[in-house]
Amino acid sequence: MLTEHQFVPNAKPFNILATHLNQLQTFDTVHPHGNIPGSSHRSIQAAREAMAGEPIVQMERERKIITDTFKMVAYRAETQLANLVGPLLPFRENEARKFMKLVFGLPADILPGYDNKKLVVRLHGMAIPHYYRVLATLCEVLNNLEVCYPGTELRLVLQATSAVLESR
Repeated sequence: MLTEHQFVPNAKPFNILATHLNQLQTFDTVHPHGNIPGSSHRSIQAAREAMAGEPIVQMERERKIITDTFKMVAYRAETQLANLVGPLLPFRENEARKFMKLVFGLPADILPGYDNKKLVVRLHGMAIPHYYRVLATLCEVLNNLEVCYPGTELRLVLQATSAVLESR
């Protein structure tokens, strides 16, 4: 059981609980029935009563593992896309990752077409002509995979629009 000054290492939510435990005790003494004047809530239960003697489980480790897994999957996906566009760029290693970061930051229109079962993602704003051609090639390669958007029957279709074409 946590006392008011006991901290659990690497467990921020529990440290916050320990810090505010004194406030809960003050609330119990000021409002012994748990009723807050002017509140629609009938009763507030102290944290000690809600736990009913169960041990507090440290969740930080599990959260870190899940976060690291998502980061690893995202990095691998970015690496695969960079490997696809690498041969099309002059400075393969450095420029491919830089290009992919630009693509991930592009504004886009998402246009669901339920009649033709397509989900069109129209990417905007590649002002450098060479980058636009690389983006168009990447879209073509990814469209050839005929991927369906998860949870739907809509086929994902990527389109690259040129900044030059949009300004006309």
